[in-house]
Amino acid sequence: MLAVKALDSDGFGTELSVAEALFRLADADAAPQVVNLSLACVAGEELAPIAIDAALDALVERHPDTVVVAAAGNDGTTVPAWPAAHKAVVAVGAGDRLRAAAYSNRGYWVDYTVPADGIVSTYVHGTRPAPGTTDGCAVPRQFDGDYAAWTGTSFAAPQVAGALAALLSEGRNARTAMGELRRRSTPAGDAGRMLTTPAGLSYEGHGRAGV
Repeated sequence: MLAVKALDSDGFGTELSVAEALFRLADADAAPQVVNLSLACVAGEELAPIAIDAALDALVERHPDTVVVAAAGNDGTTVPAWPAAHKAVVAVGAGDRLRAAAYSNRGYWVDYTVPADGIVSTYVHGTRPAPGTTDGCAVPRQFDGDYAAWTGTSFAAPQVAGALAALLSEGRNARTAMGELRRRSTPAGDAGRMLTTPAGLSYEGHGRAGV
């Protein structure tokens, strides 16, 4: 796994910082098979921010077998969020059954929605977060030692990225892996397609993943 820094220690960044990280991947001799972007910004317009648009175009042009997955965002709106809404990106929202969660962005540009409430992941030891969500940003609901239960599309996107990485590690190319993921999903209106158990796919494999 390759981690490329795009945000600061508080989880904030700019269009340029995200674009620079994507350009670094585009310029790599061997790009990751799957790139996960657990970040989102609602720009209030249909067109992607120029720098991010150019960086994503460069990445997929130079590495056509790389799949880019991004969080749809937690603003509870249908307004496109970037980079998820880019045509070459797999946009992932959060929800349950056949609908998006109230906080999850949704719309024609969202490709998949997966359950993403109470996902256990790492947290900085010794820091205690406020409960719930604040200003649409996902924060831990519980805290115990080095781990916390998180909610948000930033924890939905890696599930789809992991499922795709597992399929790619079995020898599929990007096109067939995407087709298999679609086959395992069901239509969910403005939530895209619902993947109720993406974790049901084995994530064990030897693919290269970038975040």
